[in-house]
Amino acid sequence: MPPVKLKYLNESRQKYLATPQGFGEGFLGINFYPVQKQVLSALYKEGCQVSFASCNDGGKTAIVLTTFILWHLQMFPAGRFVSTSGKYDQIIQQLMPSLWQFKKKFPSWHWYDIPYIETECGGFFTGISTKKPGLAEGYHAGTRSDNPLIDCPLAFASDECKSSEPWLEGVVEGRIHPTRLFLLSSHGYAEGWFYNSHTIRKQDFQCFTQRAEDCPHITKQHIENVRRKWGRSGLADSILGHGFMALVENAVIDYKQIDVALNNPPEWKTGEIHCGCDFAWSNDGDESTVFLRNGNKITMEDCFRVEGLHPLCDRLIQNFTRLRLLPHQISGDEGGGGQLVMDELDRRGWRINRWNNGSPAKDDEHFQDCKSECWYNFSELLDMHGLILPNDFDLRAQLINRKRVPGTKGRLAIETKRDMKERGVPSPDRGDGCILAAMPNSGWEASSGMGFIKPCPMGVAEQRMGW
Repeated sequence: MPPVKLKYLNESRQKYLATPQGFGEGFLGINFYPVQKQVLSALYKEGCQVSFASCNDGGKTAIVLTTFILWHLQMFPAGRFVSTSGKYDQIIQQLMPSLWQFKKKFPSWHWYDIPYIETECGGFFTGISTKKPGLAEGYHAGTRSDNPLIDCPLAFASDECKSSEPWLEGVVEGRIHPTRLFLLSSHGYAEGWFYNSHTIRKQDFQCFTQRAEDCPHITKQHIENVRRKWGRSGLADSILGHGFMALVENAVIDYKQIDVALNNPPEWKTGEIHCGCDFAWSNDGDESTVFLRNGNKITMEDCFRVEGLHPLCDRLIQNFTRLRLLPHQISGDEGGGGQLVMDELDRRGWRINRWNNGSPAKDDEHFQDCKSECWYNFSELLDMHGLILPNDFDLRAQLINRKRVPGTKGRLAIETKRDMKERGVPSPDRGDGCILAAMPNSGWEASSGMGFIKPCPMGVAEQRMGW
């Protein structure tokens, strides 16, 4: 079935609007960047396989994928479009709102609350995030069952393809055989289907790269800030669209563990409340962080920079009060300047649990110190599929960038913050806060086992708040 023609237009205008770029500009009213135009032009050809690597915030989902979906359904009203993402929230919170903003332009379509759009001719778009190959295998190009003369071309897109399941490549290219295949993602690590499409399988794909410098809305100051923060770790190139990252050698926490936790989180089971804090009150660029765990779910409550001890404590107490926490539900790292922070909190009636990353490990036969034991235990919790993590880019980067190092007497150890900064990786303030929140908040003896003291009795803060 040929593309549908838009009425009341001359032939030249018809041809222009029949292309994805022309449809987006002339009908949707979108202004594309040069690389985005090239990608959309490549998607016009039947049988195409296109791979698009973009910088963060480059509009790959909200602009390019959205235009491709709407163009496909408009031009092939009996066609089918399937878009996958490693995380369902990516579909619900990013892709669907981008599509819905154009709903009034397609009044004859049926728009559903779930990620599904249906045309008046039976064509459809659906967004799926699945861990089961069989759920993706059911989509194929073909013809209408009631009219074999009507073609139903299939377009298939893998959004954030860097995190796609290993089986997806074989299912899509080996069994589904879509009419148009579109891979899109930020660069990520140097492995997997998306990486291969830009390297060892480049002859099979039309590949495009959009850098931060290609996007006028991304400021020079932002690019400089990213380079300053992540420049020597290789992560800056991935963020800015300049290339894939080499895997972090000897990482305590593997990036795949984080991807699994984010893309396929376990069921939330409410339970113990524990708040983990990491303190930084100088002007060295480090952050103070507040993370909260409820059962197996961790949320990032606050990350901030302040200068001065008293402003820091003011901000912390505001968070504790907002979250209605008791002091014995809060733990903080008293290493370095953290001791001064916790002493000030004590004076204000908030005698929280003191955690010392340098204290002996509970299992000091196998772990060099407390911080090493916590990071390895956190990695084990991820292997057990036991945690729901906040989806924060900096947190993810910090967790996967801390390396294993040899410890004394054959014990497991991790590199220090100073070692990380020397190789160009920022202090893992968010990582430490998150991991601290993941640990138990009670049952530890003073000066041993994870550095905890026993939970403190009801103090001034609880009495003042009426708890």
